[in-house]
Amino acid sequence: MIGADSLNYLSLDGLYAAMAPLAPEGFCVACFNGNYPIPVQEDAADVGDIKAKL
Repeated sequence: MIGADSLNYLSLDGLYAAMAPLAPEGFCVACFNGNYPIPVQEDAADVGDIKAKL
C-alpha cells in the first residue's frame, strides 16, 4: 500500500508541463499516445519473436 487517499490522472498536456523542467528536449510518450518513434511490429507473438528478427 502506498497510503494514497485518491487517484488522479494527468492529460498529456499536463504531463508535458509537469515534466518539461526535467526533460526540456522532450521525452517519449508513445506508451500513452501510440505514436512510436520507430515502427512497431504488430504481428509479433512476443518479445522473443522480435529479438529473433533483429
